[in-house]
Amino acid sequence: MKTDFFFKRIHSLTGLGLALFLLIHLWTNAQVAWAVWGENTWFVKSVNTINTLPFLQALELILLALPFLLHGYLGWQMSIRSRYLVLEGDGGVPSLGDLPSNRLYTWQRWTGMALLGLVIWHVWEMRVWKRPIPIPSGGEGAMVPHLVALAEGGEIVISSLGEGIFRVLQEMFQSIWMCILYSSFVVIASYHAARGVFTAGITWGVLIHSKQRDRWWICSQLFFVLFVGLGMLAIWSLYFFGESV
Repeated sequence: MKTDFFFKRIHSLTGLGLALFLLIHLWTNAQVAWAVWGENTWFVKSVNTINTLPFLQALELILLALPFLLHGYLGWQMSIRSRYLVLEGDGGVPSLGDLPSNRLYTWQRWTGMALLGLVIWHVWEMRVWKRPIPIPSGGEGAMVPHLVALAEGGEIVISSLGEGIFRVLQEMFQSIWMCILYSSFVVIASYHAARGVFTAGITWGVLIHSKQRDRWWICSQLFFVLFVGLGMLAIWSLYFFGESV
């Protein structure tokens, strides 16, 4: 029991950190919408600033990758142990999946398992496959191999890493299928994060009375709307107006 108590709080704490990162990530990406009005420097400057942080790779490993893997592993274990809350019973265990709160819990578990695959794929796509490469030997700017391949070998040099990532997103979200895929990704991540923010209040003993839970439930729904709104703003502004930038 003491072990469950400890690991549930580790799971909650890492989840809160990842939810905060999601908010920052979506807020940064939403700045591409300003490109519609001819001002894409906000996004570019934000990305360039982030990439000049000292010990960035170590920070990403310690503050993002390890907490994500730990949170995912603990969440997977929770899903296995609480399957009677998620799946229909066989007569030997109670079937509680139809209760409203357990239905929300079920969605949280399923979205968590989906995010394990989606986040790994997203990191590989943006950090390995399509990531711009800074020009070596003290040169300025970056090359975008993915866009070079699309141009059939033509030389494409971008003024900065942030500009390169903007061009990758601009090209990627001209596909309606990529927009639908990433929109689904945003909704899944937003629900999981918002629900986690709500349950964290219960886990840490902050929400004691029903009125407190009701108020915090409303706040978590506002978080969900904010997350989804920022994600959709970035995706669909590039789809509808990206070609004109």
